[in-house]
Amino acid sequence: MKSEKNTTEEVPAGNSVRKQFPVTGMSCASCAANIESTIRKQPGVVSASVNLASQIVTLDYLPAEVTPDELREAVVSAGYDLITSDSEDAKEELASLQMLNHRLLKRKAVTAMALAIPLFLVSMVFMNIPSSEYLMWALATPIVFWSGSS
Repeated sequence: MKSEKNTTEEVPAGNSVRKQFPVTGMSCASCAANIESTIRKQPGVVSASVNLASQIVTLDYLPAEVTPDELREAVVSAGYDLITSDSEDAKEELASLQMLNHRLLKRKAVTAMALAIPLFLVSMVFMNIPSSEYLMWALATPIVFWSGSS
C-alpha cells in the first residue's frame, strides 16, 4: 500500500503548494470541521480538506505567506496536532501513538464485553432477584462511562 502522507505537488492556483499531513487528536466529524476551519482562517491558505477516516489534512497554501510550522501552531492551539516533519522519528512517534490508541480501544471493548455478558444474564435470567437493579447499574456504569468514552 502506497503512503501518501507528506506528499508535495504544485497546484494550478499560482505559486501554491499542495501537501498532506497526518493529524492526531481527532475523534469525530466536529473535530475535523474545527481543524479545517482553523486552517482555512490562516493567511496564505488557499484550501484545506480534512479526512477523518484517514486522519490526513490536505492543504493548498502559499509558502511565501505561511509555513507548515505556523499551520501546526494554529492546529495545536485548537487542541489537536499536525505532524509536519518528514523525519523517521515523527513517523515512529505517529505509529506509536496509533498503536497505543489501538490497544486502549481493544482494552475498552474487551472490558465492555466482560461486563455486558453478566449484565445481560442479570437483566434477563435473574431479574426477580431483589435489588438486581443496583447490580445492573454497577455493571452498566463502567460500560457507559469508561468503555463508551472517547
